[in-house]
Amino acid sequence: MKKVGRGVMYEAFRTFVEAEGLIADGDRILIALSGGPDSMALCDLLCRLREDRPISLMAAHLNHQLRPGAGAEALAVTAYCRQKRVPLVYGTCQVRRLAAKEKIGEEAAGRQARRQLFQQVMARWGLSKVALGHHADDRAETILFNMMRGAGVRGMAAMPTQRGPIIRPLLFARKDELVTYCQARGLVFALDETNTDTGYTRNRIRQDLVPLMEGINPAAVRHVNQMARHLQELTDLVEDQMLIPLMNQASPVIAGEIAFPRPLLQDQPPYVQKAVLARLRQKLTDREGTFNAYQLDTVIDVLNSLQNDKTIDGGCIKVYIEKNHIVLSDATQQEKGCPVGLWQPQPGESFRLPTWPGSFLVSRTAPAAPSLWDFFLPDDRPLWVRTRQAGDVIRRPGLGHQALKKVFQSQHISHRLRARWPMICDQAGQVMWIPGLAKSDEALFNERNHAKTGIYIRAEFNDVTNH
Repeated sequence: MKKVGRGVMYEAFRTFVEAEGLIADGDRILIALSGGPDSMALCDLLCRLREDRPISLMAAHLNHQLRPGAGAEALAVTAYCRQKRVPLVYGTCQVRRLAAKEKIGEEAAGRQARRQLFQQVMARWGLSKVALGHHADDRAETILFNMMRGAGVRGMAAMPTQRGPIIRPLLFARKDELVTYCQARGLVFALDETNTDTGYTRNRIRQDLVPLMEGINPAAVRHVNQMARHLQELTDLVEDQMLIPLMNQASPVIAGEIAFPRPLLQDQPPYVQKAVLARLRQKLTDREGTFNAYQLDTVIDVLNSLQNDKTIDGGCIKVYIEKNHIVLSDATQQEKGCPVGLWQPQPGESFRLPTWPGSFLVSRTAPAAPSLWDFFLPDDRPLWVRTRQAGDVIRRPGLGHQALKKVFQSQHISHRLRARWPMICDQAGQVMWIPGLAKSDEALFNERNHAKTGIYIRAEFNDVTNH
């Protein structure tokens, strides 16, 4: 392959950036600087571009604490940024521990940690874009990896030139060209020894499959990148014409959940249904991962059936298929449950429970008309706040002790919400109020017969699926 010299490389870089519209005058760009030849070449090229165009640069380096040489690499990156007058943010993360906690691979954990660091830095310093050092070989390897996993169109159009604030200005270049450029410019770079470990699938693709393909067709990597660009044009069209308007119908993320109208999703073709699910997941959580093919097929089958109140286990994301909505729920947040304990309501106080899509407001002002969303407390006695327990009942006028299951059923509350609905109890643990659903006879007696000089608690419910 013809090697790109340092002058030719810069001109190719600048031409690519301008043709793709990746950088505008005044952009404040964060460089993902690992210290490898790709990111070092990227940083150097952007520094040269800074001499020609009014842009601002900043770099971020994350030490994954996986390799003994990581500390030395951080020092080298720091020295280089000082020389080039590029402000550097240095972060550390025990990626192996994060992977165990999140139950994901170390590579995925590393991506998650880097993404979180980049988001924090961009928000704090008001940066507009983050530049990644992915090159043509990276993209081809990722596409081949995704293909063997049975990826859809989006996976086969991996690593777009730009998506949101992320830009990839090196997709025009091959890996060996970037190494040659670094050597010609005298840039010190680190090589990750794990890249030669064929125990990793991606490394086997790089060392075995790609050379085999290039033996058949020397332009194989370039052609794989061309295919990705064609597919990206297709996904961009679907995004603009269908997905963006559809995603406007999604609910906001409340209490670790996001909802979408089920009939609207049923009206879409399968590809769009799966794309909407993927975007709902991305909107719900920044946790690494996607639905696998089996999970997606199961969700789509149930979505388009007549079944209701079905739950599909998507790992850390649970998918609930209800009559009128499909709901994605962050299982790690729901596992925290409703805080249990004594609550001393104070006028002027308001608070939201982390796993229930509602909030409480406390005042001394009586509501215009009593409702099941208001609760009157005649004195300053504390209350218990908890979720339902086995055997729970509420004593209601004319009904005696009614099981909470009957209350939920009569109000058509989904199984998804029942376990998280707050119970307001007296000090003895007896259920006094199920916000929006029922009050005990004692609570109703207090409303009718006590002087209205106590405390009023107002519950507000924000879940669109039960309106």
